[in-house]
Amino acid sequence: MPNKPAALFGVLGHPLAHTMSPAMFSEILPSVAPGSAYLAWDIPPAELDRFFNAATVLHIAGLSVTIPYKQTILRYLYHRSPAVAAIGAANCLVLREGLWHGHNTDADAFRESLKSRRIEPRSALVLGAGGAARAAIYALEAMACPSITVAARRAATVARESYFANHTVVPFDDQLTRLAEDVELVVNATPLGMYPNSEQSPLATGFRTGQVAYDIVYNPRPTRFLTLAKEAGAIPIDGLEMLARQAAIALSLFTGARVAWEKFLKAAENGLRSQAANESQPTEKRL
Repeated sequence: MPNKPAALFGVLGHPLAHTMSPAMFSEILPSVAPGSAYLAWDIPPAELDRFFNAATVLHIAGLSVTIPYKQTILRYLYHRSPAVAAIGAANCLVLREGLWHGHNTDADAFRESLKSRRIEPRSALVLGAGGAARAAIYALEAMACPSITVAARRAATVARESYFANHTVVPFDDQLTRLAEDVELVVNATPLGMYPNSEQSPLATGFRTGQVAYDIVYNPRPTRFLTLAKEAGAIPIDGLEMLARQAAIALSLFTGARVAWEKFLKAAENGLRSQAANESQPTEKRL
């Protein structure tokens, strides 16, 4: 594999305590682009404009984008890929000649993780209506899933958005359990249960035997959502494979190099183990 020029990359989000992107790219990049660096930029919303001004000056070559900015960053884009234009969210930015080009690698990663397991759901309940949820819906539509229901905190507002026009939008209420029991696939596309708020779950009941429960959250592993699903007999899928698959696609967009997603998965697993080991140490030893 030919080496690529050294460059600066990173992940943008707020907060970023959960992210394994630096762990993955810091392990993979040296063999692809020696001298390159991948950093974590935890930027509060009020500082986002200043960050992008600095990013252009610093010639940051590529950005992974996570919550809560997958939709917000669209205003900084010069070019949107067809997937970004359709989904209305981007999670991968590449700087070309001083201009940001946006891509969505989440949708392909989500779809491939289901296809590799030969899962072709005929009905799905997607919890959430943000960037990750939109990518999951886009992927399910590409798989010709005939029935997709979306659960949103602001259901009435979300239902008026054109992106959700062909799907049923419901609130998070007492009826959600019954709706969950009726579908083949339940997807958590909310940040509920994400480290460090590991005891949360967007759904406490409604899982059943034979159903597939997919949590896009990957830290902790397993999440409370997937623990409850497994206890009820559902088939759990965590978001770490999706993270690894989208990172492999992002690397090819960043550098042109192709690295198997399994290598990213191994790096992410190493990162989670390191984080857990660090958290288990006495406070004075971690200072």
